[in-house]
Amino acid sequence: MKKAIIFIFQLGFLIATAFGNENEKIFKSKIDNVTVFLSGAQVERTSNVNLKKGITKVVLENVSPNLDANSLQATGRGDFIILSVTKDIKYPEPEISQEVLTKNQKAIKQLQDSIKWLDFDLEDLKYRMGFLNTEKDLLIKNKIITGEAKGDSLELFQNAMLYMRKQLFDINKTLREYRKEEIEM
Repeated sequence: MKKAIIFIFQLGFLIATAFGNENEKIFKSKIDNVTVFLSGAQVERTSNVNLKKGITKVVLENVSPNLDANSLQATGRGDFIILSVTKDIKYPEPEISQEVLTKNQKAIKQLQDSIKWLDFDLEDLKYRMGFLNTEKDLLIKNKIITGEAKGDSLELFQNAMLYMRKQLFDINKTLREYRKEEIEM
């Protein structure tokens, strides 16, 4: 069924039905007449539209988004009914190429991986600080340093501290490697 519909809009934009999920057709329209007033303008647009039987949402593209929705009018010739005329602004979907998307995904993955490794380094630093604080507390509380110990030697205490430090660092290193393996699984 072929119909010629003449759209008269004051900066007109859209003809649509009141229903949400009907067929939608996008058309270009040409400006036939413009009348300029002190407080606006009336723009008459024409478009030839071929519609099938049923409900169809007719959208005119590239029309000013600044139109007054209360002044929209639509007329036409043929065997059809215009259910409603409304203003709706449709913004085009940005075109993102697969190449750009892949590049961005790789960059995001690299940043996420960097954050993971920095978290490991930060955790390792916190462990080391904890170990040093433990050593500090042992030194302060040790009776050899204060001269109260009998039978213990300073050399024995220093060897014990070095052994403890080495063991704590080795344990931390092993735990860190296990966490890395766990994340990479």
